[in-house]
Amino acid sequence: MRQSELVLVILVVISYFHILHAIEFDEEIVPAITAEDCASITALGNCDCVRDVNNSTEIICASSAVNISVNNMNGVELKCGDDFHVNKLSSLPHLGTLRETTSTTTYNCVYITDLLTRLALTPRSTLNVHGLKMKQLTLEVFRNDFNRLRKVTTLELRADTNPPSFNESKLPRQELAGDILTPMPDLFAITIDLNFTQLPTGLFKPVPNINDITLIGELLTFPSDTFQYLRRLRQLSFRGHYFKNRLGENIFQNLTMIRGLYLRNCSITALPEHIFAPLKMLRNLNLMSNQLSELPSKLLAQQKGLQTLNLGNNRIEVIPLRFFDATTKLVKLTLSHNRLRHLAADVLPPLTSLIELEVDNNELRTIASHTFAQPNRLIKLDLTNNQLNWAADEDCAIFEGLQRLQRLLLRNNSLHYLCDRLGSSNHSTNALSGLDVRQNQLKLIGAQLIDTLNTSESFTAVHLSENPWDCNCSAQPLLNFVKNNRRRLGDADDMRCENPQLARLLDLSFRDFCLPEVGVRTVLVVILVCVIALGLTLTTTALCYYKYRIELKIWLYARRLCLCCVSERDVDRDRKWDAFISYSHHDEEFVEKELVPGLEQGTPPFKVCIHVRDWLAGAYIPEQIIDSVEQSRRTIIVLSQHFIESDWAQMEFRTAHQCAVNEGRSRIILVVHGEIKETELLDSDLRAYLKMNTYLKWGDPWFWRKLRYAMPHERRGELQVNSNGEELEKI
Repeated sequence: MRQSELVLVILVVISYFHILHAIEFDEEIVPAITAEDCASITALGNCDCVRDVNNSTEIICASSAVNISVNNMNGVELKCGDDFHVNKLSSLPHLGTLRETTSTTTYNCVYITDLLTRLALTPRSTLNVHGLKMKQLTLEVFRNDFNRLRKVTTLELRADTNPPSFNESKLPRQELAGDILTPMPDLFAITIDLNFTQLPTGLFKPVPNINDITLIGELLTFPSDTFQYLRRLRQLSFRGHYFKNRLGENIFQNLTMIRGLYLRNCSITALPEHIFAPLKMLRNLNLMSNQLSELPSKLLAQQKGLQTLNLGNNRIEVIPLRFFDATTKLVKLTLSHNRLRHLAADVLPPLTSLIELEVDNNELRTIASHTFAQPNRLIKLDLTNNQLNWAADEDCAIFEGLQRLQRLLLRNNSLHYLCDRLGSSNHSTNALSGLDVRQNQLKLIGAQLIDTLNTSESFTAVHLSENPWDCNCSAQPLLNFVKNNRRRLGDADDMRCENPQLARLLDLSFRDFCLPEVGVRTVLVVILVCVIALGLTLTTTALCYYKYRIELKIWLYARRLCLCCVSERDVDRDRKWDAFISYSHHDEEFVEKELVPGLEQGTPPFKVCIHVRDWLAGAYIPEQIIDSVEQSRRTIIVLSQHFIESDWAQMEFRTAHQCAVNEGRSRIILVVHGEIKETELLDSDLRAYLKMNTYLKWGDPWFWRKLRYAMPHERRGELQVNSNGEELEKI
């Protein structure tokens, strides 16, 4: 009976909690402004109200220059326009049943309490006032009804509009009144992001129980007097100030309860050795983005409970030997973006509780063996973007002792070797699950490490790309690993060989870079066959060249091939005449008395062929034409009206033209003699040639110079007839 009663009680309790949860859930989803409220606001005519599917409401009141946004968590945003004024508040509506807000944020608004009173709103916890651009920040910002602010526990005062307005100009210096926090006695946390250079001494006197202060501005000195009343302060943050070397040794003597101290981007160049001595309760210290180059060895002598330390983005070159002696409870250490070149073995041993160490983006070249032997609780070690390069197996000793290490980040160093025993059962790093060695100089991974990567269940994230991997016969284990472990290998698609001509490793097979082995005898036979074949080829080529050298030179010259070895002189070497003159018998007198003597008796003299003198009597005329053209280096056409009317003369032109086409060079020289009247009688080939080529004209003062220039030259180098076209006339 008792057992059944116990079961009944349990069921009742469970039902009660289900009902309670349902009630709470229903209360959470009930919107502060219902659809009916929104319709009523719009009906008043001063504002437009719109709700979305997430029960968020947007109210645009153009006449009051105020936009109101209400989210489903009863958070309210009030955005005031440039022409906002307290006299326009009367047209603003009440926001339905919403009376208290979880978070209230104003942008570019003044007279905050008057605005809240008109909307019947009271901030219950958080008030963010953004867009404070006035030089003097006094209670006038909040106006009259200070009771509206008594429940505020978190306050933000910002000069920008978060996000800042487009083209927002730099603000002038701003000053805060000492009583500006008076309306909020229960204030727990405050952020002041203004353009101030000093703070009133009694600024925080009205809020003695404040726990968290963030100050973003341009202070030149630390405002010690401002914090003299804050015995319960736990978190203190400074950002963007210009402290340089002006931080005194006693500035924290009244802040003994601080747990978190953040001095980020404050241009600090030096710290007194005992500046943190009063902060014995300190748990988190952030000094990143300053200009520290040296650290006093006893700077943290009293911080026995320190858990996180951030010294990133400074100029630190050396960590003092006994710097961490007192910080045995440190869990996370950040030394990123400094100038460290060496990690000594006796610097880190006191950090027996260290879990995460970040030494990325330094200038590290060496790490002493067993540096991490004592801080053996490390889970993450980040050595990215350094200049590390150790000898083979040296890193095995460096990482010895890291029994809990899970993530080892070595990206962008100069590593040529990687410990073959990493992550294996016979090395202390057997808990390793993430390894990043991208952008190094690794060419090969040892067989044991490949086997560990293949078989270990702990490895889940491995990155190996951007290394010059040797793709040879010894790379088969690496190739198999890449192909079989695409899930755990996060950059398998980017794995490539050192040889840029090879494709991605994923697209290669083993035979792409490793050919089967062949015997020595086979190699010798192949070499001997190649030598014999080469000898036969060279001998045959030499014989063919000797027998057909003239034909070969003509063929090469006609196709403009190997002109460095073949010239026009080589092609014409065995020709009998320098020129064959083709003319009509009516022009014999001009040819025999003018043209022939001028060529044969001039300087240099040329050998000329004319049919009346050099042809054999009784021979077949077409054959003699062909022979004369082929045995002459040039064919001179005496173009006259008689030539056009002569069938034999035009046959001589066609023969010369065809020979020139076959050899791929210009061999015809046109000499116009007399006036040509009936051009319609021209042969089609001759007409086309006249349109495309230049000619010489008898009677031109430069006639003989141009003619000799067009004739074969003694020196090497060929001349195209139309190469001097600017001096020749064109039909």
